[in-house]
Amino acid sequence: MRDPHRGLASEPSDVPVGILLTADGHTSLLDFAVVPASPLRQQLRDATLLLFVDRGGELKSPGSGRMYLSAARLVGDRLAAHATNPPDAATLQVGHVHAALFADLTTPVPVRTVLARRLLLNAALTAGNDALVRYLRNLTLFGYAKPSKPYSPAELDCIIDWCKDRLSALFARRNAALRLLGVEPDARDEEALAAAQRILDVEPPPRDGAATVAARRWWSAWVLVHAFDERVAADRTGRAAAIEALFPDVQDALAATLLVINEYGAEGQVLASMDVDDVRRLPGQSSVMEITGVKARADRAVSRRGNAVSTWSGGRVLERWIDLTAPARRWTGSEHVWLWRSKARDGRTSVKTLRLPVLTYVPSRPLVQEGHEGIEGPDGARIRLSTRRMRKSWAERSERALGPGVAGRLDPNHSRLSAWAMCRSAALSPNERQAVIAEAQDDLLGLVRSSQLVIDADLQRDEVLALLVDHGVDPATAERIVRGEGDDSGTVTCRNALQAPGQAVGTLCRQTPFACLLCENAIHTRHHLPVILALSDSIDAERRQMPAEQFVQRWGGVDVGVQHVLSRFSDRAKQDAAREIAGAQQRIERLKEVYT
Repeated sequence: MRDPHRGLASEPSDVPVGILLTADGHTSLLDFAVVPASPLRQQLRDATLLLFVDRGGELKSPGSGRMYLSAARLVGDRLAAHATNPPDAATLQVGHVHAALFADLTTPVPVRTVLARRLLLNAALTAGNDALVRYLRNLTLFGYAKPSKPYSPAELDCIIDWCKDRLSALFARRNAALRLLGVEPDARDEEALAAAQRILDVEPPPRDGAATVAARRWWSAWVLVHAFDERVAADRTGRAAAIEALFPDVQDALAATLLVINEYGAEGQVLASMDVDDVRRLPGQSSVMEITGVKARADRAVSRRGNAVSTWSGGRVLERWIDLTAPARRWTGSEHVWLWRSKARDGRTSVKTLRLPVLTYVPSRPLVQEGHEGIEGPDGARIRLSTRRMRKSWAERSERALGPGVAGRLDPNHSRLSAWAMCRSAALSPNERQAVIAEAQDDLLGLVRSSQLVIDADLQRDEVLALLVDHGVDPATAERIVRGEGDDSGTVTCRNALQAPGQAVGTLCRQTPFACLLCENAIHTRHHLPVILALSDSIDAERRQMPAEQFVQRWGGVDVGVQHVLSRFSDRAKQDAAREIAGAQQRIERLKEVYT
């Protein structure tokens, strides 16, 4: 089922010819009136309509739709210029199409040409033009050049130096602006705001265009006190300069983004597309700021396809982002997080709570563009600043340090220590690598142990029900456990099989019953104890028979999970369960046949 808050409904619009898009309560019109009037215009409109998600396609945004509108205009203009009659997909000739659109092309071709081929193919399929369909299906076009390569060590040194210089200049501007107010850069938030308010109370506003020290001081105070809520003086001279001195611009954000990726391999899209729906201080004199709309967006970006080498969840990236920007926030004694804000959209709420005061600033441009800035490289040539290439550089270092595939085997949400080591571990010995991985997995196991629920005591029905509900189990699942029906895998009862760690919410858990022993959703009762005891005996037997490498590959982690769960049951409960172990052993053998 589509998420109703992220869904995109597309409908044909006849006056004018176009497609009316509705997404998150906002509407946008793709107006095909720009395509020359002909039967082909309607056919291209219908071919574009099929590409949207609610029609089985993959397009999700009006921006993507506008790219196809541009491609449709290219098709209409080129074919109309080479035709005596209004073009129609049903009667188009292959030679005509080739001469107008695809003759003498070399790779890479413009992306618009690739999209034009797709639209024409959809239109030809609908119109039944078999000859054109065969031609377009056999036409191979590449819309992009060769894949980008990681930065060389010398290039990386130049980029890191540029990033640090850029941020150092920002910090210097901020420090100078605050000293202009009569406070030190490390002053508390209250002190800086009080000094700014005193200046506004005593000094009159400067004349428009004034470039004196007094004018700079007054505007710096105004920006600190009023932030960005008042638009009365939006165009007045002095305000823009004060904002530039006190807050980061898009180039500063690019520098910080590249540093985060270089150190932790964070997906650039996490930082470049953070979308804050709401920021508010919790009631009272709390130092807690609640930020909604960031965490879910960051998690989605981290879990994008092709991100297998990343060992960071969206939350970890946000935490690192806050750490990195600490020098830029020291002037207040509070936490100033660089986040991008867009229009609030009802329903898209995901809460990230920080136990620190938070001030936010919105850069004038919402995106850090790929290749936005060029700098001088080690040989004098220009280097494009690319978040994609920076990420590939980090991935190359991680594979060199830990070996290919190791990072993907670690839990992406909790391997903090491994992520820390990857950017500094080119000289790690094999023993050090194993120690890093072991520490990361210990961190994960500690989190799992703190979240698993074991019910061993002789409790009344109502007491068990209350205990389950208190631990976040929904009432329906709690009732099922109390009735003795909570045997989901033989080893555990699952809190919610549609919220499996590491999988998209709403997809059914794909883990084995043995992995359940290492899952935060696990609930163990005495009903599961015979099977867990039988599994423990089976693991011990295989430990004595198997080579160590083979045993670790099959049972690594599970053996620790089994012993942890058993340690939380009483001796009396384990003695009672041992009487039923014969039947449990048969069940374990059947599970092993299927899942190992």
